[in-house]
Amino acid sequence: MQLSTEHFRWVSPEYFETIRLPLITGRFLSASDKGKNYALVSEFSARTLWPGKDPVGQQFNRAGTNEKPFTVIGIVGNARTLSLSSLDPMMVFMPYWWGIPVLGLVLLGLKVCRHLELGVIGIVGIKMVCGGLIHRVHGEVP
Repeated sequence: MQLSTEHFRWVSPEYFETIRLPLITGRFLSASDKGKNYALVSEFSARTLWPGKDPVGQQFNRAGTNEKPFTVIGIVGNARTLSLSSLDPMMVFMPYWWGIPVLGLVLLGLKVCRHLELGVIGIVGIKMVCGGLIHRVHGEVP
């Protein structure tokens, strides 16, 4: 199955704890997963993509790539990250090490920069406050 990256979110293992998104089944990402083709999906995505099946262990490819398939290791609750008035559409949570878009947004929690409130801010804003943090996490970002 090939999935468009339109509703993909590139996240760190700490993302789910930071926004308090509950694990429904399976497991969260961990630092030891680096380099493995693992992903998590929302409950809505799981029901939509694999109706009547256990989504944990299912595989998919990112559309337009020739990489090996990604395996779903966990299902998380549906969230409201795009709008508070409605649940998000299908969401696939990919580990950031598989190609976080440089122009994308980064969620930064209080654990990283205590003087920032939890929120979604652009990379430029984070860079101004946290200096070389992003470069250490994702070396391609200047």
